[in-house]
Amino acid sequence: MDRQETVQQTTAEIQQDWEVLGSDGQKIGDVNEVHTNYIWVQKGLLFPTDMYIPVTAFVRTEPCRVHLNMTAAEVIAAGWHTLPEAITANAPLPGTVATPEVEAAK
Repeated sequence: MDRQETVQQTTAEIQQDWEVLGSDGQKIGDVNEVHTNYIWVQKGLLFPTDMYIPVTAFVRTEPCRVHLNMTAAEVIAAGWHTLPEAITANAPLPGTVATPEVEAAK
């Protein structure tokens, strides 16, 4: 199985409202939408803005959780506060809902 197949399999498993955890165990937030190349984590207590976390930051998934390969502080510093142009054409996976904010970015 190549990297692309692995990534698609991983994102297909993730569901809305799953917790996203940094490598330090700190909760980043909850998944709002799942896309082919990233997950949208809605702003919350830790983050003042929405985060668009690429699948390259995923270490593993387990039921109701996504684990990242970086700490919460590293995620904040990564600059994933805006939807990257390279991935704006990706539609949400089946079972998720595209919001006007994401649609407007297309």
